[in-house]
Amino acid sequence: MADVKITQLPQATLPLAGSEVFPLVQNGTTVQAPVGSAGATTTVAVLRTVTPVNGVFTNVEGYYAAGDGGGGQFYAVSGATPGTYVDNGGTIIVPTGGNGSSAWLRVVNGPVSVRWFGAQGNGVSNDAPAIQACVNYLPASFNLSFDGGTYNLESPITFAGKINVVLEGGGSTIRSGANYVARYFDFTDAVNVSVRDFVFDGRQQIMPATVLYNDNRNIGVYSEDSTNLYVENCRFINLYTVHLFSYRTSYTRVSNCYFQAPVANQNQFYQCLMAQTVGDVWIENCQFIGDAYTDPRLGPNGIFASGVSNTLRIENNEFNYLGRNNQAVPGGGPSQAGSHRLGVIDLYYDVGEVTLINNVIKNCMAAFYRGNSVGRTTIQNNNVSYNANASTDEPVMLLFPSSITPSRFMDINNVLISGNTIDESDISSVITIQITTNSWDYPSKNIRVEDNTFINSRFPVYTFMPVQDTTIANNRFYIDSNSTFNFAVINVLRNANITGTEANGFTNNLSITDNIWSTNKICARAVEVSYVPVNTAQIGNIEISRNEFTAATAGGTVSAVATFLNCVDPNQIYLKINDNIFVNCADPVYPRNSGLTEIARNRCKGLPGGFILSGSGSTLQNYLNRQLTGVLYGTATLSGGTVTVSSGEIRSGDRVIITRKTSAGTTGNLSLGTIVDKTSFVISSTSATDTSVVYWEIVH
Repeated sequence: MADVKITQLPQATLPLAGSEVFPLVQNGTTVQAPVGSAGATTTVAVLRTVTPVNGVFTNVEGYYAAGDGGGGQFYAVSGATPGTYVDNGGTIIVPTGGNGSSAWLRVVNGPVSVRWFGAQGNGVSNDAPAIQACVNYLPASFNLSFDGGTYNLESPITFAGKINVVLEGGGSTIRSGANYVARYFDFTDAVNVSVRDFVFDGRQQIMPATVLYNDNRNIGVYSEDSTNLYVENCRFINLYTVHLFSYRTSYTRVSNCYFQAPVANQNQFYQCLMAQTVGDVWIENCQFIGDAYTDPRLGPNGIFASGVSNTLRIENNEFNYLGRNNQAVPGGGPSQAGSHRLGVIDLYYDVGEVTLINNVIKNCMAAFYRGNSVGRTTIQNNNVSYNANASTDEPVMLLFPSSITPSRFMDINNVLISGNTIDESDISSVITIQITTNSWDYPSKNIRVEDNTFINSRFPVYTFMPVQDTTIANNRFYIDSNSTFNFAVINVLRNANITGTEANGFTNNLSITDNIWSTNKICARAVEVSYVPVNTAQIGNIEISRNEFTAATAGGTVSAVATFLNCVDPNQIYLKINDNIFVNCADPVYPRNSGLTEIARNRCKGLPGGFILSGSGSTLQNYLNRQLTGVLYGTATLSGGTVTVSSGEIRSGDRVIITRKTSAGTTGNLSLGTIVDKTSFVISSTSATDTSVVYWEIVH
């Protein structure tokens, strides 16, 4: 047949019979391309019955049947050495009984489909062999398409050694078959892998009661010793014990994914996402959803990370019904080993830098964040609310140094907790933010707790000494009438289990400023600095300034018994309590056994008892504090050697500084006379003709 233009070729009748051909121009020559047998739908099985003729092309309509997605164009090769071509079930088809000297080769242009290799995606067949055959063929820098459907697996799909591969799910579901599969997609030793638009279904809406503690199985995506793993727009449902596990992977990014944990019915350790001994991890715009469980001992963990050498960023995610506090096996449940606590986000041992920003945590059941041995930490603009059944003996946020040596982080250093809202209205944890120091030799440093809102927190901030260069500022503490607790306390205390050399434990530059307390309950105290018992550790500068504390009233009468500051510091060097406002506080300032203490320019209203300044060993500088009900200082003119000064600021037991400003008449010795509480006081002279002008100043 001579070379002709395509427009000059005769039109074939359809469908083509076995004796008919379609013309195809190849290298300037028009060749005949036979297709199938007479009247048959062309499939891969039929193709195996056709002897390849070198240079001939043919179209296959489907793998098992026409239109099933497994068809495509093939061209024939022949005349090679026997064994040259090995049938892989998808792109190389050797005729039945052939010796590998000839074959049909698929024309590959664009994404590779698992259906080319016989994967059916019908939710019935075991598609693992076909998918694995496709992956084994997959060349570098190719997209792998699943074209929708539900693919059952009876064995893992491994991608060892694959480079620059993009897996396009198109909404496909990958799920276990009759038996569980340890790992659905295993990216061990892979480089630059993207996984998009899949549903990984463990088919376990309720966790089986026979699963052993810490038995990892049904992992949707697993990566080990890999470089750059990207998982996007995927759903992980009904999986246990880990949905996505990144291990010894240089970079992991998980975006816009949905994780749903099965119903737990036993003491089973499991996480939605785990990253261990990795480089960098970024988790963004994901949802982590647990079953609406009521027993905090059975809850799942959202994100668990350990050994992140560089950075961990968790941003714009939603967490709901997560967190675990299991210190005992639930009654009636199977007896499994390993009591444990797991926060919604749980970091354990050597995480270089962590950023938690703009996350929403609903129905939190245990700790929101547990950071053990973490470097620079930023927890910012998160919204945390608790479920009424949550555990109460774990802090909402727990930061503690490593108890394992060696570790890069033996202290807590460079922490910013800012702009968060923590609502414990349904149930109050013992502590909201706890910063723990385990050793006198490793103080916590450079801590900033700023611009947060605490609602019905019992102990909002709990810091163990020694602590240095720490600021707690511009926070808002609210306790409403529904709260069952009467604390809103910043505690700075000694850890009873602290180790190391106590003489090295220097606490310095602690600033508690510009915070607002508002409580509708009778509140015991707002700030407590206590170092008991301490022998040789020292405390440097502590400043408590420009705070405002408003306690409850009832029917216009004071019902609060709030102590704004309870200070027990035998080795205190310098404490400043300045420029604060106290409303309805019975005992606003209560320093005991402190060193040099400056209490100045504080303003008080509704104080039944006034300032309490007591304790042996305290050196007090107390001046310009006032009750907001009258003048604090001024001048008065004696008449007949006496004058009554009216001031609602005066309290029984106050001191009044008196000095002569202008002498007149016969001067005598000045003294303080009768004090009428909250009304007036008398200044007297020993001379009945003394008419001097005197300056006075009330010192509470």
